[in-house]
Amino acid sequence: MVLLTWPQHLRIASEYGTPGNEYRICHGDVEFRTLNQIGVCQDESDWKAVSPEDISMHFALNTPVAEWLGEAWQSDNAQGF
Repeated sequence: MVLLTWPQHLRIASEYGTPGNEYRICHGDVEFRTLNQIGVCQDESDWKAVSPEDISMHFALNTPVAEWLGEAWQSDNAQGF
């Protein structure tokens, strides 16, 4: 697994040519989209909301998504957003 992070984006790509996922925080909502085997999304409108239940699951399982969200939210709170 390869992780690429930016303050408002997380990309999880596979080292083995399988599809990956990209996450973003947009207007306070967490969204994701699936990337093809080479890390490209065919349509910018493919973003889907991540449900509160799925976010809770990420935190319960301590996934890379949860770690990224925790860091992003801490950064926003430190900046007074």
